Amino acid sequence: MMKPVFSLYLIALTLGMAHATTVSALTFEEQVKKADVILHVRIVDVKTIQSKNYPWQQYTLSVKETLKGNANVLPQVQDVPSFNVLGGDTWTLEGAPTFRKDEEWVVFLYKTPYDSPVVGFNQGMYRIQDGRVLGVDSLNLKNNELPTFKTAIREKL
Repeated sequence: MMKPVFSLYLIALTLGMAHATTVSALTFEEQVKKADVILHVRIVDVKTIQSKNYPWQQYTLSVKETLKGNANVLPQVQDVPSFNVLGGDTWTLEGAPTFRKDEEWVVFLYKTPYDSPVVGFNQGMYRIQDGRVLGVDSLNLKNNELPTFKTAIREKL
């Protein structure tokens, strides 16, 4: 079943905003600086919830390591950190981050709830697979191993 995809402009109008939303590309250093919380996580549950008359994808987290901030500032589901992204089973926000149960990520998050709490809308999210970070070629790291990536984050704090 295909989910209809709405543009940011349509969602902005639906939410009563009078202006279009644009997202500027952020450098890695800007992502680190803007994030309230940076976590190495595993997604333990994904479900659609209703809040303020809109559907949201709720991602419940198992925190493997906190690299910046405190996970307790995030919304809690039964005392477990989580975050919500606007959209759900019936529609998704174009370009919004999506995660699947049991995936492992390093996520850069705002503590304030936005349409997407991921820094830069969808820029502060790095998938971990087999101990390697995917999509970091442009960061000029020595390699894409998880410890190297975490060191690069700590050096930017």
